[in-house]
Amino acid sequence: MARRSNFIEGNDNFREQNLRFVRNEFEDNINQFFGGSNPGGSGQQKPPPRDSLIVQPTAGQKREAEAAGLGAPNQAKKSNPKRQRVNTNRSFIIGGIRLPYINNNSKELPQPEEESYAVTFFEQKPIYNTNIYATDDGAICKEEDEEDVSENESLDSNRSDVQSTFNNRNSKKKVRSQLRKEWTKVYRKNNYKDWSAWWRDYKWCGSEINKKLEKYGDRSLRHRFIPSSPKATTEQVVNQVFKMGHVGLEKNTFSHYRNMRSIFLLMNETFLDNLSEKQMEDLQDLIRGIPNHLWLYKIRSMVYLWERYHGTLKSPASKNVHRAKEIQSIAREWKNPVFHWLAKQAFDELKAISEIAWPDHNKIYPGLKG
Repeated sequence: MARRSNFIEGNDNFREQNLRFVRNEFEDNINQFFGGSNPGGSGQQKPPPRDSLIVQPTAGQKREAEAAGLGAPNQAKKSNPKRQRVNTNRSFIIGGIRLPYINNNSKELPQPEEESYAVTFFEQKPIYNTNIYATDDGAICKEEDEEDVSENESLDSNRSDVQSTFNNRNSKKKVRSQLRKEWTKVYRKNNYKDWSAWWRDYKWCGSEINKKLEKYGDRSLRHRFIPSSPKATTEQVVNQVFKMGHVGLEKNTFSHYRNMRSIFLLMNETFLDNLSEKQMEDLQDLIRGIPNHLWLYKIRSMVYLWERYHGTLKSPASKNVHRAKEIQSIAREWKNPVFHWLAKQAFDELKAISEIAWPDHNKIYPGLKG
């Protein structure tokens, strides 16, 4: 009995030594992970704040990308021939969807890919909801959609033979042409490349855009970014979206609204799923090839357009017939929730970039009138 008692006590001592050894090993590992123990043994090394262990959001981030692992709903399928040229060590993410990374272009990029504002923006998965606090896309309201849909949202609207009326088309062209000339002149004159100058004049737009979106409630706009052309084949639709993307991202065109919308058409899942391997490569080259200064110019132009429309509709009614038609054209666009949603995306993107690219952002931005 005494032997059994000694055996139990011995086991207990052995177990306690084991636990002490494991505990010490665990603490050593923790200390090494968080930067090593304090020399001399004085004091205890504290772990870093929890936030420092979490990957911080990057400019323009909306939602995390879909996982590329087994069972991910939008993963590239290995059985698909057009998905074969894959760099298995990395992905190219568009609209939160991980695509095979393809880069055979030897052309020098305007900036390293990891520093590209456009690449970062395209990685994010947007939340297509008029509710600025929403975490999902919300519900579709078909009745309201029929009232405020813009003819610019049809891919066919790029063809002059399907515009509603000649007068309406002519009014829109005049407005856009005038805005483009004004924007180019104002951008240079007011030095809007400078963040301080930009926010001094446009910071107030952020809260006003939010007020406009609040009026639409919790409403989904996701379906408004589905490429559609009833008489076109899938291949024709893909080619048309590609064309709009090239024009919207590379050209200094007069349709700031259409340019901004083309960015989100390029994120459409159906569009991405129907790309040939060559088109997939071209799309990645298009995105990574956008200079940061051009990206900022494009995004700022959408906020400028919103501000100009806001000011025009606040001004007294014009007695000039042609001017009155131009204002009517602007009013139709102003009723469209997509217009305000796009302005919101542009404003948020600019603010996110400003926070990392402008050293004085935290010092000057909060004090500006907004």
